[in-house]
Amino acid sequence: MHNLLQAAIKRIIGDKILLGLVIVGMLGIFVGAFCSGDDSADKKKAVPQPQQEVVQQAIPSAPAAQIAPTAAPLDAKLATDFVKWWMSNAMDYQAATAHASHSEAFRWMTRDALATFQQNYWTPQVEQGVTSGQIVAAFQPVSIQAEAMNPDGSIVVGVTGTLVIQSNGQPFTNQLSTDFLVRRDKDGLRIAGLYNRQVAAAAAPAGAPTSF
Repeated sequence: MHNLLQAAIKRIIGDKILLGLVIVGMLGIFVGAFCSGDDSADKKKAVPQPQQEVVQQAIPSAPAAQIAPTAAPLDAKLATDFVKWWMSNAMDYQAATAHASHSEAFRWMTRDALATFQQNYWTPQVEQGVTSGQIVAAFQPVSIQAEAMNPDGSIVVGVTGTLVIQSNGQPFTNQLSTDFLVRRDKDGLRIAGLYNRQVAAAAAPAGAPTSF
């Protein structure tokens, strides 16, 4: 085997044409391997970023305030019906039921609205006078309707009506015109504010309410 290999090498060296073909073939193999290595390196450099990463770079993340779900705006009819139901409790002046009715009405008010209502309308003196029978009163609504919708989805419901109060035989008539702010929270609808637009009253007996 060794002798045959030496004979082949001597023949190739002796034959210049055959020697040239061998050299050209070896060069071709070497150049091909080199080019193949360069192509692989170029392909590695040209590999694009993953599609998800490209999308994340092209579309910046929105601030939390923009993507957070917003509360659905109130329906005007729903807000109006809620105020009608709430007024039936908040304006109850029957001696036997006034305390329980007002307690129920207060459950559907925010803390600030409740404080305003109690301070200006349902004071301890009025509550005592009504429940003891010393004050007899009745409220007659004239109009309860939605007036405006705020950007935050809350609704202003306007209420007008007549409150007649009698204490110690003295009649007292009060024309009420009040705006109630209705807002939705996680537990349902709430009276979140109230504002008296107009009060026209006759001479009021001592301790009787004159406005919201």
